[in-house]
Amino acid sequence: MKKMLIWLLLLLPICARGEESLYPARVDGKWGYINKTGEMVIAPQWQMAELFSNGFALVKGENYQAVIDRQGNVLLETDGRIMPRSYTYCIRKNDENGDSIYAYFDPVSGYLSPFIFDAVEDIFRDDPAAPMAVLTKDPPRVTYIIPATGEKAFENEYELLHDDAEFHEGYALAANECILYDTEGNIWSWYPEFHLIDTAGRETLFPEGIFPDSPVQEGYLRISRNLTEEEWAAGKSGWGVVYGLAKPNGEIVIEPQYDYLYPPQDGCVVIMQDYRLGHIDLETGMTVEPRFEFITDSLPCYTFSNGYALLYPLQVGEQEWVQLLIDRQGREIFSTYEEDEIRLESPVFTPGGLCVYEKNHRYGLMKIHESQAIVLTEPLYEKINYWNSWHEMKHPLESGWLPVKMDGLWGYMNEQAEMIIPPQWEEADIFRQGLARVEKNGKMAYINLQGDIIWQEP
Repeated sequence: MKKMLIWLLLLLPICARGEESLYPARVDGKWGYINKTGEMVIAPQWQMAELFSNGFALVKGENYQAVIDRQGNVLLETDGRIMPRSYTYCIRKNDENGDSIYAYFDPVSGYLSPFIFDAVEDIFRDDPAAPMAVLTKDPPRVTYIIPATGEKAFENEYELLHDDAEFHEGYALAANECILYDTEGNIWSWYPEFHLIDTAGRETLFPEGIFPDSPVQEGYLRISRNLTEEEWAAGKSGWGVVYGLAKPNGEIVIEPQYDYLYPPQDGCVVIMQDYRLGHIDLETGMTVEPRFEFITDSLPCYTFSNGYALLYPLQVGEQEWVQLLIDRQGREIFSTYEEDEIRLESPVFTPGGLCVYEKNHRYGLMKIHESQAIVLTEPLYEKINYWNSWHEMKHPLESGWLPVKMDGLWGYMNEQAEMIIPPQWEEADIFRQGLARVEKNGKMAYINLQGDIIWQEP
C-alpha cells in the first residue's frame, strides 16, 4: 500500500482555479490566512494552517485537527489524524483494541463516512467524481464508492488495495493476490494479478495471457505476459516476463517483447533489453534501440522531460557511473564520467531548456538549446530549488522566479539566469499566484514578483 509523505501533498494548489488566492500567515504564534494584497481575511486562531487545495484547507489546534472552507468555516473537527487526499480527507483513529480504523470526509458534499474502513486510498485520483477505493476487513474486499455519498459505485471482486487502486485518466488497476508455491508447498513467489477497470467497474479484456501492469498514463499503459516454456528454454528473457504497451481499450500498441518497459513520459516509453536501455517516441514511432548499458541491480534513471532524457548510472566502454543527457532522437547532448567534477543535478525542467548542474558541491544553471549545452552561470550557488510538486505548475518558473541560495541567503533568478531579487532571505519558497513565502530572523513574510514585502509577521 502506498505511503506518501503528507508534506508532499500540502504543496497542492493554494486554491481552486478562478478563486482568489489565500496564504497561511502567522501572528503571535497563531495561524490564519491573508489574501494577495496582504489583508488578513481569516483571523489567526490555529497552531498550524496548511495551503488551500481545491477550496479547502487543513488546520490544527491544540488537541484537534479540522478542515475549513475559504470563509474560515469549520466543516470537520476531530481528535483523530486527518490526512489530505486529492479531493477528500482521510481520518484515522484507534478502535478499542488499539488498531487503526479509517473514515473519510468529502468537503464539497459534507459527507462524513463512519469509521468502518481498514484503509482509504484516495491520494492521486485525478477526477473528483471518480469512485474511490476503500478496504474492508470482513470480508476482505476492496470496494469502490461514490465519495460524495458513500454509496457503492459498483460491485468489485478484487481484494488487494495496492499503490495504483485509484482512478487515473478514467481507469484503475484492481488486483488480487497471486501466490506461487514450490513443489514442497512453500511460498515461492507473491505478486498482484492486475485487472484494468473503468469508473463503472467494467474490465478491459486483453488477449489471453496478457495482463495490465501499470496505471494509464498519457493514454497508454504497460502490459505483460509470462514466457512460455519454449521461450524460457531459448533464453528469450532472464526475467520470466516480457513487457509491451497498450491503450486502455485493449488495443495492443507494442507487443510484449521487452525485458522491461517504463510507462510513457513526455511522449516516450523507455524499453530495456539485455540490461540495455533505449526508448520509443510515441509521436513519431522512432525507436532508439537499447544500447545504454546500466550497471546497478535497480533500474536506472531514464527520465524524459521537455524533450530530453537524463540517464544515470550507465557504463560506456570502460567508463562506469556515466551520466548522459540525450534528446528524443537519442543524440548525446551532454555527458559526464565518475571522475568529472561537473554533474547534472536535474533533468531539463523548463520548456526553455533549463537544468541544474553541480561542481564541487556548488550549483549553477545550464541551458539546452538546439542540441547544445550552454552554461548560463558559474557554480556559485549553495542550492537551486528547481523541484516542484505543485500539480498545476510544471516548473517553478511558471508562476514566478527560481529560488537560489548564495552565501547562506535566498534570492530569485529568472530563466535567463539574471538575479531579479537579490539574496536576502534565510528561507524562500517558490512563487504561487504571484506571491512567495520567505523568512528572516524567525519572521515570515510574503513578497511579490518585484521583491516588495506585501505582508510581514509582526
